[in-house]
Amino acid sequence: MDQSAFLHARCGLCLRPGPAAALDEPLDALHDAGQLHLDQAHPGAPLTAIEVEAGRPMGGWDGAEPAHEWMNRCFPSLW
Repeated sequence: MDQSAFLHARCGLCLRPGPAAALDEPLDALHDAGQLHLDQAHPGAPLTAIEVEAGRPMGGWDGAEPAHEWMNRCFPSLW
């Protein structure tokens, strides 16, 4: 598995980025964060409004920490 890949959530309604999670970990954290965002920002919207896509770190990631942790630290969720 490519250790530099992760999953990144984004709201399809307001297009704000959410948190990132490791590719090989359960998606419970992304699911919970997405549901909380929808409940607060878009009441009644279905969970399918949250888009989850694969991502890769770009310039600045030196491999010293997991890619998803680096993403959450350098580009924190706007939810």
